[in-house]
Amino acid sequence: MKRVLYVLFAALLLASCVGEDLAPDHPLGVSDYTGSWNVQEDCSKSSYSVEISADYSDSTKVYISNFAQMGYDMQVHAGISGDLITVLKQTVDGTEVQGNGTLSGDKITWSYSLNDGADLIQCSAVFTRTQ
Repeated sequence: MKRVLYVLFAALLLASCVGEDLAPDHPLGVSDYTGSWNVQEDCSKSSYSVEISADYSDSTKVYISNFAQMGYDMQVHAGISGDLITVLKQTVDGTEVQGNGTLSGDKITWSYSLNDGADLIQCSAVFTRTQ
């Protein structure tokens, strides 16, 4: 009888764990975002690369080079909060940019807007880590 109870208890214990979302081993931070990323963007229907680097003056921010194919010499400043990355409204080389993304594994799913003064373009993109 005790053996049956132990087996039932073990089965219930295992069943209660199925489907639980497991928390990451560590809280997400800037280092989870830094590196090279391939981009597949819907508004330009093109693929390109970006580089995300740490802002060493603020441990919650990063720079994104070549955001929206603006060029590697152009950097967009973004804030990090867990799995969220946010580009607050800023003007880079005459284009106003803003948007946000969500990091999941090695992908960031983005929604952002670009406004060059003549056109407002809404974009979505997926960044996939290359290294």
